[in-house]
Amino acid sequence: MALRIIYYGNCWMTNLGEAFIDIGAMELLKQALPDSEIIFLTPMSKYYNNALRIKSENEKSSRAECMKNAAHLGLYMKADMLVMSGMFATEDYLINGSATYWIDDFLMTHPDVKVLFMGLGGQNYDQQEITSFANYIKTKINLLGFISRDNEAYTAYSNIIDCCYPGIDCAYFVKDAYNPSGYADKEYIVSTFNYMAEPEILRKCTVDVIRAQHMFYSASYREEIKNIFISDAPYDYLSLYANAKEVHTDLVHATIVSLAYGIKVKYYYESKRALAFAAAGAVKNNDGYIYLPDEILTDNKNKMINTVNKIVRDEFNI
Repeated sequence: MALRIIYYGNCWMTNLGEAFIDIGAMELLKQALPDSEIIFLTPMSKYYNNALRIKSENEKSSRAECMKNAAHLGLYMKADMLVMSGMFATEDYLINGSATYWIDDFLMTHPDVKVLFMGLGGQNYDQQEITSFANYIKTKINLLGFISRDNEAYTAYSNIIDCCYPGIDCAYFVKDAYNPSGYADKEYIVSTFNYMAEPEILRKCTVDVIRAQHMFYSASYREEIKNIFISDAPYDYLSLYANAKEVHTDLVHATIVSLAYGIKVKYYYESKRALAFAAAGAVKNNDGYIYLPDEILTDNKNKMINTVNKIVRDEFNI
């Protein structure tokens, strides 16, 4: 009998980088466990039900009541294992419930379900965050395995959590799932910034600059910004990055998917999540561009595939 897997999807409309993680993670599972059956379920009913409450004229209803009224398909399903990828090892997510939503209820009613974290990372990697997440695993998770997104996450948890393995961000697998490279008929540069203003140098480019909006659910129109790119389809953005001459960004997953397609990137922000670049083998040249040799990425992806395969096959004897 094929192994039945629930993949816990993320919030695409509020953060497109989560879509890149999910597309890559699903592809990783298919390559590592080709005989498995996978269902994709998200936690977004609670989020959007609450968003609708806020927009409605009747804001007197409580957030707590709103959360109770949101249906989650996951609570009607059963499986052999549950897979979660991304930034779940974050204290804020655990405190406000946004990392798990229906997961705690699901695991209480399905105590035999094993949980696999793939490409897992945090936000701060301080001791408080590490302790909080380690305690969450020990008290609520029937852990199958913890595969890190970056070397710091592995170092932080390898001595306090069983079944901990080094890995890379799952978004590096997007090219295997969807490869639109080679379609460009005209050169362009991609610029996408969320935390800072676009660098002045990009306004002087002789090559067309396409300005991508990742947070399209909350994006606002600004007349002074030209050549805006916005869509609700993550594959649109993958096509954009895969055919770019180069990418300038302060976003981690705009960087990761560009590197996955062999595109050089200039990254402008400081974030612990950027540790995911080095974990996959990315390096910076003298001009400040990050690039990732294909043979190095391929080797690290194969290691990740083999790790997932071994963890699951050893547990389920398949």
